[in-house]
Amino acid sequence: MINGRTENLPRESCSRSRSTAQWRCEYYYNKQLHIRRKLPAIDAIGQSSGADKNHVDSSGLTALHHAVLAGRSESVSQLINIGVNMDIVNAEYGTPLCLAVLQMQANLIKLLLEHNASMETVGGKVGRALHAACYTGNVEIVRLLVENAQDPRLNDTVMIRWSEVADLKLTSNLSRSYRGSPVSHCTALSVAAYEGFEDIASYLLGRGADVNAHGPLEQIPRGRWAGATPLMYAAMRNKQAVTSVLLTHGANCDLKDYRGSCALNYAARNGNAKIIGKLLEYNASPYILDIDGYAPLHVAVMQNRASCVTALAQVGRDLVNKESTGGYPVAIAAGSGLAECLSALLECGAKADMTDDFGWTALMKAVKGGHVTCVRELVQEGAHLEMRNEDGKTALSIAADQNQAEIVAILLDAGANVNSRSSGWMTPMMIAAEKSHIAVMSTMTRYKVDLNVRCAMKQTALSRSAERKDTEAISLLVKAGADVDARFEHNKTILIDAAKSGDLGIVQMLVGFGADVRLESSKGKTATLYAAEGGHAACLRVLVDNGADLFAADDRGRTAVMEAAREGLTECLKLLIESRPLAKKSLLNVQDDSGKTALALAARGGHDECVKLLLSANADVQIGDKQGFAALTGACETRKWSCVRLLIDSGAEVGAATEGGQTALHLAALKGNLDTVRLLLDHLAPIDQENKEGKTPLVIAAEHGHRSTARELLERGAKMPFGIDVHPLVLAAKSDHFKVVNELLNHESMSGPINGTVIDSAIAVAAESGCQRIVECLREHQSKTNSGRLATAGRASTIYNPKAPANKPQNKQEKASESDPGFTKMKTPNRSARKGTPSPSGRR
Repeated sequence: MINGRTENLPRESCSRSRSTAQWRCEYYYNKQLHIRRKLPAIDAIGQSSGADKNHVDSSGLTALHHAVLAGRSESVSQLINIGVNMDIVNAEYGTPLCLAVLQMQANLIKLLLEHNASMETVGGKVGRALHAACYTGNVEIVRLLVENAQDPRLNDTVMIRWSEVADLKLTSNLSRSYRGSPVSHCTALSVAAYEGFEDIASYLLGRGADVNAHGPLEQIPRGRWAGATPLMYAAMRNKQAVTSVLLTHGANCDLKDYRGSCALNYAARNGNAKIIGKLLEYNASPYILDIDGYAPLHVAVMQNRASCVTALAQVGRDLVNKESTGGYPVAIAAGSGLAECLSALLECGAKADMTDDFGWTALMKAVKGGHVTCVRELVQEGAHLEMRNEDGKTALSIAADQNQAEIVAILLDAGANVNSRSSGWMTPMMIAAEKSHIAVMSTMTRYKVDLNVRCAMKQTALSRSAERKDTEAISLLVKAGADVDARFEHNKTILIDAAKSGDLGIVQMLVGFGADVRLESSKGKTATLYAAEGGHAACLRVLVDNGADLFAADDRGRTAVMEAAREGLTECLKLLIESRPLAKKSLLNVQDDSGKTALALAARGGHDECVKLLLSANADVQIGDKQGFAALTGACETRKWSCVRLLIDSGAEVGAATEGGQTALHLAALKGNLDTVRLLLDHLAPIDQENKEGKTPLVIAAEHGHRSTARELLERGAKMPFGIDVHPLVLAAKSDHFKVVNELLNHESMSGPINGTVIDSAIAVAAESGCQRIVECLREHQSKTNSGRLATAGRASTIYNPKAPANKPQNKQEKASESDPGFTKMKTPNRSARKGTPSPSGRR
């Protein structure tokens, strides 16, 4: 041995413990070189009474620690004689006694014990001296401590961090199942069981150690093994000999640690079937559940310990069908792909068709995980293929969803229904098509699959593939016999859907497969209509070239030409016009349900290029809709005066009126399109023509606050109407159009005396509408023109009331006010109208 470290131990003890103890001595050998240099200082402490005999150096070691590390019994004796403290603890090695134990120096241990060195002091990485002795594996050192101590305290527990203890060995000795830094309260017997020293365990048990002793279950922080007994440590570390010793001395197999795990759980987790057999021999219960609800059998399955599964299942056969938190053992094995455990469970009588709370069977879990071997095993065992989970899915549907082509083939060969329905009436083929699982789809086409069945959304597998624009899947399904003209949601076909979204490749493919281009959706729209309104010219070309009906109209009576014109799609419109040269005129002048033509729709949208194209193709410019709106009147509602010019240049009648009496000038004034108003006036549009409400373009412009338009009309000679209810000043004041009011007051056509009744009426409606600024403006103007000095009695009785009927006396004093010259002038036209004579403006 190195430096004679074990010179005081029996030869057989040295040879027996060489594998566990010699390297521990080697660990300390490299420390002796610098320790020996300190020996003169240690001797000096013994010779000098003034030196600090308990001084702790930077390493946390006292002189006594150094003497023990150096193995100098004379120095240790000298230090003891001068009264050094023998119980000072080093963070790594503990007390000098613990250090002597770790070095297995029997002479130093005896010397320290003879001078009453305490075995109770706790410190270092291995706790007390007895725990350190058990850790070394040297039974003679253990015997020496127990026999020379007044109270060996065999059942005391100390906190041990096993990963730190492993550092003393220069290499980790922890089980792979317990990584990290587990903390536990251990007795000396637990340390011996953990390390597998059966002779030390036998000796301690013979001296009265408690075979079932364990640390407190409520200890905080609790290590992974808090509350573990020596038997649990032995089972955890696969120490069979120690396990036998403990069981022989009456160890309780059914005790639990703080997580509710018993010795069987530990053995199952580490896969030692022999220890499990030994525990079962001593009546260990396989039914004990930990706090997670797992029995030892479940633990063995989760750790893929097939031999342990067999050993446990043979004792507790009902356990194979007992559910835990993670499900039934057979489902756990199948879902994790543990084929050996699954076979062992099935051989021991496990039922393959048990379901969890969500309706999942072992077969479904194996399918979802893609575990082919487990699927084949369960199918051979006779697992039910048509059972459904809470989503209504069978194992085949799950396989289709997970793209498991091989499993799909296994299930179909075993007789699974290829047309089974899940939630939403989805078949496995639809599920595969929805996710573009081509291999699965190809596999199912070899069986009697119904490709034209519909789900709850009226869709087929083919329409699902078309939604994903999956040309490979579409080709596969059509070649396998899927109906290319099958209807789904809103009575559409996949050709209609492809044309709507502009998928040229799919449109070409479907037309090539013979899809009917004339079929209509529930809205009466064909694929051609959808392509035209979407501006998909390439798709439109394919459809037209394959016999599309260009006169086909939707439920509003609109054709593809109309939709292209309405959306301003010049390329599509040109394609449609040129495709039917012989029927061009009838095609362009078709009217929809409201009477509008393609030209009217293009003009209303302000699409001048489409208007130009239609006019060049001789579209009729005069056709009006059911309300009398022709292309020109529709164009005047937009700000594209270029469309108006095109229509006028093509012969559109500028004075044509709608059923409501609206002319193109009325609509241009309504929208305030100044350029359009000027263009119409340049082409002699009737400036003072009234609509059915008696309003002229000037009145409409003033009412809607278009100041520039009103000025243009006044400058072009527009006349003021006579009725107060349609007077531009009154309507502008009512609508709070201050600029228009100011324009009307200041315009030269209104110079000279202003009718006081109009001013007062304007003030009244402005005040009623809360337009204070207009009220002040009107009163200022009234003051300047001295209109306020007229007789107020007669005038006040004829102020315009917007809630009263037009042109009717509002009170009894109105007749008395006819002496006012201004009043007589304003009312004369209305009286002449009642007598049947024409008024100056042409109104009746």
